[in-house]
Order: sequence, then structure tokens, then C-alpha cells
Amino acid sequence: MGTRSISAAYAGDINNNASSSALFSLAVKTTPSISLKVTPTTATVGQPLALTATVVANTLNTSFPTGTVNFFDNGVSVGSINLTGSAKTSVATLNRIFSQAGKRTITAAYSGDASNN
Repeated sequence: MGTRSISAAYAGDINNNASSSALFSLAVKTTPSISLKVTPTTATVGQPLALTATVVANTLNTSFPTGTVNFFDNGVSVGSINLTGSAKTSVATLNRIFSQAGKRTITAAYSGDASNN
């Protein structure tokens, strides 16, 4: 993880001169896992719910994920919360009250940071 510099070099031969490329910087990141929990699991109109996203760093990463989690209700953004964490786990919780009855698809998306996609 982190930034790596890469270049290519050719030693040359009897017919061709040696040559090398310019340095190329490459950001190497890991992909964390994200899970979503809704509490309580059954909603009532007007009742508050906690939408909690947990982001766990890949085993190769030694730091906890930072950044934000965006929460969506049927594909429409309903809020963005900063992650808080320690060790390799970070959490973001959005409290939400639904004003209309109906089936909903709740999803969460992690923004990524310098070490995590």
C-alpha cells in the first residue's frame, strides 16, 4: 500500500543503445469489506431507524478506513456520514425516519481513502 515508483530499463545490445523510462507513480490500495445493518429490522412510519455501515480494512492494510459512507434509499442519497474507527474497523451510523410506508432498498457506499478503495 502507498505510492510506488515504477520505471522500465533496457540495458541495450550490440545494435541498440541502453534506454530507460521516466518514473511513473502508482498508488497501491486495498479493498475493504463493507456491511450494512438496519436497527430495528422492521420499520414503522415515523419510527427512527439506525442505518449502520461497518467498513473493515483488508488484511494487508494496517490502518483503519477513513472517509465517508453514503447511504441510499431506493438509489437516492439520504446522507453522508464520516467514519470513526480503531484497529481495522470503522463505523458510520445514519439515523433515519421514514414518513411513508412501502418496501425500500437501503444501500451504503464507501468513499475510499489513501489506503482503501
